[in-house]
Amino acid sequence: MATQTQRKTETEQQIQQTPETRYTRGLKKMTEVYGVPVEEFIKPLGDLGRYMVEFPYGDIYSRDGLKVREREIATIAMLTALGGREPQLRVHMNSALNAGLTPDELYEIILQTLIFAGFPTAINALTVLGDFLSQRNAAQKTT
Repeated sequence: MATQTQRKTETEQQIQQTPETRYTRGLKKMTEVYGVPVEEFIKPLGDLGRYMVEFPYGDIYSRDGLKVREREIATIAMLTALGGREPQLRVHMNSALNAGLTPDELYEIILQTLIFAGFPTAINALTVLGDFLSQRNAAQKTT
């Protein structure tokens, strides 16, 4: 396990990197997480797209310490608990499946949030999961 000093050094090294390095690393990681090339989605967003690539994917998702699968578990739980983030939850459900999670595991993650986030947020997330899986299954049958 890294000490606080080692983590601080890693963070300082990341901060010293150029924005292009962060962007390039983030774009690669974001494409890995989503399972599809993301440049066409990011380009029209201008600065917001660049921020989405550099910080969450270039700095956070690219860190050592957690695998993408574990990061997606945390993301699904957080988006569920926060509520009102159903479009992002749907995207990350797909990313979670790409990272090796199963639909049953997504269900269990959402049920776990029930304890701390309450029934309304879990019900909403389960509705999103049901719709997402139905659409995904229908798409797989047509291909």
